[in-house]
Amino acid sequence: PTILPAPTPAPTPAPTPSPVATPPPGSDLTAEFDSSYGAPRCSSVGRSCSSGVLLNGKANNVEPNPPNTLDGCADGSYGSYQGDESNDKITVTSVNGGPLRAGELAYVDAEVWAWSTGSSDTADFYHAADATIGNNVVWVHIGSVGAGGS
Repeated sequence: PTILPAPTPAPTPAPTPSPVATPPPGSDLTAEFDSSYGAPRCSSVGRSCSSGVLLNGKANNVEPNPPNTLDGCADGSYGSYQGDESNDKITVTSVNGGPLRAGELAYVDAEVWAWSTGSSDTADFYHAADATIGNNVVWVHIGSVGAGGS
């Protein structure tokens, strides 16, 4: 015969929370909107972090949670969807294939929509050692790329 444990005499006062799944190091992560930052954020560390669809479009069309910026530098609300300038997706990936780490190299892939041929458009890239809320963030320019990928 099988012996079963005795039932709990009374229900527990609150449900037991389910454990939060933490992706293994080296996973490719997709950011979620963080209302305290006002921008997409990966809440754990992985091989990469992508904005997914959270930057797609502009404030006047399909972009969720505009302006999606840490410092107020919005891409604007004028123009047509996928016809005028916008930053639609940003993915940061570890160069060495391991988890992203401070001080190590990373690839930055930006999907942008340029106006017309893109000959007048440039994407500027910056990083900050500490972008903590309330901190006096110091942005360091790391490079610029023409809309044609040059």
